[in-house]
Parts: sequence; structure tokens; C-alpha cells
Amino acid sequence: MLPAGFFRRLAQVIGLYFVYKLIRGEIFVSKPRIILTPSHLPLPVAENECSPPPFLHYDMNSTLAQIQNGTFNDHFSYSSPCWKPESCDRWQRTLVVIPYRNREAALNVSVPLLHYFLQNQQRDYCILLVEQVDRNFFNKARLMNAAYRESQTLGHGTFNCFIYHDVDMIPENGELEYACAEQPIHLSPAVNTFGYRDHYGTLFGGVVAITGDQLRTANGFSNRFWGWGGEDNEIEKRIFMSGLGRKAPPQSIGRYFMLPHEHSWDFKPHSSLGISTSDPVFREIRIKYNYSRLDELGAKPTDWSRDGLNNLRYTRTGFSKNEDKQFMKLDIDVSTVRLSEIAIEIDGEEKYQIGWDFEKDRLKPQEPCFIENSPLEGAMPEEHRSSNETDFSKAIEKCSKEAGCSSILFSEKENLYFLNEESVLLGSRRLHESFGSLVQKNYQQNKIWLKKCPGHLERQNQITKPILLKTSNFTMVSMNFNLTSDLTVENDIYVYTTILPYTENDPNIDRAKHRLLRNSIWSRIERVTPSDFVDGRAGISLSFPLPPLIGSYQAKTVATTKDAMPVGLYRWSWFQDVKDTDLSAELEVTNRILNRRPPFSQNENFANFNLPTK
Repeated sequence: MLPAGFFRRLAQVIGLYFVYKLIRGEIFVSKPRIILTPSHLPLPVAENECSPPPFLHYDMNSTLAQIQNGTFNDHFSYSSPCWKPESCDRWQRTLVVIPYRNREAALNVSVPLLHYFLQNQQRDYCILLVEQVDRNFFNKARLMNAAYRESQTLGHGTFNCFIYHDVDMIPENGELEYACAEQPIHLSPAVNTFGYRDHYGTLFGGVVAITGDQLRTANGFSNRFWGWGGEDNEIEKRIFMSGLGRKAPPQSIGRYFMLPHEHSWDFKPHSSLGISTSDPVFREIRIKYNYSRLDELGAKPTDWSRDGLNNLRYTRTGFSKNEDKQFMKLDIDVSTVRLSEIAIEIDGEEKYQIGWDFEKDRLKPQEPCFIENSPLEGAMPEEHRSSNETDFSKAIEKCSKEAGCSSILFSEKENLYFLNEESVLLGSRRLHESFGSLVQKNYQQNKIWLKKCPGHLERQNQITKPILLKTSNFTMVSMNFNLTSDLTVENDIYVYTTILPYTENDPNIDRAKHRLLRNSIWSRIERVTPSDFVDGRAGISLSFPLPPLIGSYQAKTVATTKDAMPVGLYRWSWFQDVKDTDLSAELEVTNRILNRRPPFSQNENFANFNLPTK
């Protein structure tokens, strides 16, 4: 017998599920049935089509070891990016596309193995490396779309089968066939890092095979995903909603080994700057400029038809045919708008430059990160420490390899070198509440070696020179951004910046700081429209009245459009210490803040201060 209220609870669950689907826009949307179309019919074959070769028997581990130590020798040729069988023909002319940025170690392993597989299967193929050369966040989908569009201009005829292949994916089973079919194929349904389980987050990612006709039917990949992930889930929806469907080999055959690696920060914008998709930055932009989530590209199930190959924009900056090498190379600049300068002004006088010579160096290879030789004297919060080493050389080696490491701190008290995830330089003193009164407490000063990454805009920056406040008044901080574009700008660009104090879990001081900042700096949003660009350039300035409150502050900025809302076009962040030249005045002002005495009472707020207009 069913328990009392069972059907009522069941109805509630069904109702909630219905509301959820309605909010996501998945109800009342016409989804085409998968019917037998020309794209589902068997693909043609050549008159002298090659016979299916015997399965390739190889041991992946020993083959990888041979490739890595340079002893991988067999009867196939890897001296050219293209190859075709001599004794038979293939109707499928295959282009293997590897979207790429800064992954040379993985490339040196995967490319020889791809030649080994494809020549054993007697494929008529070429291997194309498509590299993103600009400094934007990585946009894998745009690279794959650009490779398709440029494929017929590479000097090797017309390609009709495209295999998009992540650079770190290594096939484990020699029975896996690298070919297209009457439906798009997910060649990598089982990957070691996901326990070889099905449905590991995407049904069409990693390694996929798709014909040119199928790719055009799905309108290619979405161009709006910056950073790591998202584009594979989007193409998965496209191939089903366009009626193409999907195939996959058995999991025992479609097994892949993912070469171990750590994504650099330009692949992981969410974790690098601490601003996620759910951050209020995007909500605040929508509210200020009066549009809804559904106005953003990709918010509706039918948006795939207007985002992809038909709105693709990029600049081809170079092409190397490399007839004597293992792959052709296509250089692509995917930036539609780029950042040419970031500068900070203090009261219209003192200036700080953030970054590097953007225009001069923007297409040059990024320099590797390095640890500064000369240490600074300062302090950092203990909660940002990730690990420690007893030897300085080992600490440098470890910090250089780990993308998340931003500095090394030596603690004389513990005689250890600590690796820090965020370089929050706390200056020489801090505010501390003791028995109801406020005192200044000096930080323990340590040696700190900062990690510098020239040209890596996505990395957190640290301005080592402090801002000197005006005693009992506000200091105007202006952030100036210059934007440049070689293409015609079509969309509005939103620049959002927030400045927040670093607090040390002191609830009274934390509340006082945030109460004060909500009425002064907090956040700013400005919009740059296409008409603001003159000769491909536009400028924007955000001004913040900084209150007379010492401490360390972090600024976070996002530049985005409606088409790039999940991540943004650019993100950058920096820390800077703020101090007052007059210690007694600094303490008195801060005491008034914490005790809500004028001019910081709830009602008066900043009436007695010379507060600049926002």
C-alpha cells in the first residue's frame, strides 16, 4: 500500500520538473525528428577504393615510450604533413585538425602516432595544426571553424572529412577507425581520466569525425566560448537539433589516453580571476543596460542557427605548408577587439601601467614565466599558501611549473619556503580590534619572490608601489582602458570593474570596510558602442573614490559582449597596498568608521567628506 500523500508529492515533483524545463526554454520548442536525409545515407566510395586493412596491433605504453625517447621507427613516413596510398584510392580526403596553443610536449607525442594510425589504415590525409596567436583567452571553437573555412586554400585540394583532434588524446585500441560516416562520429567515448565511463560530460568532444556537409548543416561550432570547455556540449546539441544524430564506436574500441598536463590560466578564466559564470557581474550588466538573459547569444535553443560558421570572424596571420615536416600550420588571430593599454591614475597625476606593450608584442609567442631574482619585503595571508619546500631551488622549480603558483615566501620562523596561490602583498601594518578599541598592528615582514609572466594578461598582477591616501579625504583612482580592433566592431562591449578590500576574517572590520565601500568604490560598469570606435580605437575610463581606509585591495575587471557572457573577452586582476602617510590620522579616521561616528554615521554617510561624483 502506498504511503499517504504519495501522489501529491509525485505531482509536486513533476510540476517542479516542468517549471525547470520551461525556464530553460526546452518546452514548446520544436525539435526536428531525426529522419533519413542525404547526410545519413552511406558515404560514396572511390572506384578503386582501398580494401579495409588488417587491424593495427600495438602496445600503447611501449609506443609512447619509443616516441618520447626517439626510438620509434617503422616503415611509415612522417616527413610530410600529407600522405596518400599509392596502390588504391580513397573517396574520403581527410583533414586532421589540431586546435593548439602552448602544448609542444603533447604535440611531439600525438602527431607521430596519428601518422602511424592513418597510414596503417591507408587514409588519404593531411594534418593541420591551427594555432591561436593572439593574447585572448583560448577559443577552441573559432580555431576549428577557421580550419574548416581555410581548408580549401591549403594547396592540397578539397577535403570532405574533418577529424577534430585534441592534442593530448592518444588512441589505445588499434581497431579504432579514423574515418567519417553517414553521421557525425564521437571517436573518443571512453577516456582514462574519466574512468572510461560513457557520458563523461560530453557526447561529442575530444576526438570527433564529421564531413564538410554535416558541419555546414550544424553551422559549425559556437564561437562564443572563451577558455576551457563548453563548445563540445554546444556542438552535441547542434548535431541533434539539426537532425544529424551521432554515432560512436564501442567503448572497448573508442578508448583514449589523455596525456597528463595542467591547463594554463588562459584556458581557465574562471579559476584564474575568481569570477565565475554565476558572478553578479553579468547580472549587473543586464540590469544597468536593460536586457534579459534571453537577449544573449546562446540563451535560446534555436541560437545555434545564427552562431557558428555564418558569423565567424578572425584574421589569418600566417600559414606554413611545411612539406618537409609532420604538419601544416595555420596561425589565427581570433580577437575581434583587443586590449591595447591599461593604466591607473591616482588623483590625475601618478600613473601605473598594467601589462606590457600590447600592440607591439600581441602576436609574438608568450614568454615563459619566471621567478624574480630580487625578493621584496612584505607579508602575505597564510590561507593562500598551497605547499612548502625546505630548499629554495626546489621551490623555484615547483612554482615555475605550477600554473596556480604566483609567488614564493620565506618564513624565517618556520625556515620554510611557501608557495602562494595569490600574491596579496599586505604592506607593513594592519588594523586590529582589541577589547573594543582599534589599534595598528605590524605585519611580520618576510622575503617574497614574485612570479612574473610577461604578456600573460590573464595572470594576476601585483603593483608593488603602494597608493598613498589623502588623510581624512577621498583619493580618486581612475582606470583607463584603450581598445583596438582591425575588424569592424559589431557589438557593444561592456567593461565591469570591482575593487574589494582584502580582509582577515575580522567581522567588525570586514563589515565596516564593506559598508564604506558600498557607498564609494564597489563596482563600475561602462559600455563601449561600435560608434565609439574611431579608426579602430576606443577608450574608456572608470573612476573610483578610494576612502581613507588602509589595507590591500584587489581590482577585478571583465570586458565582455552579449556573445561572450559565459566568460568574457578579457579578464584581468591586480592587488595594491593602500596606506596613509599620517599614521595617527589614519587610525582616527578608521576608528570613526568602525564606531559609526560622524562623518560615517548611518544617516550622514559621506556628507562631511569631499566625495567625488561617480
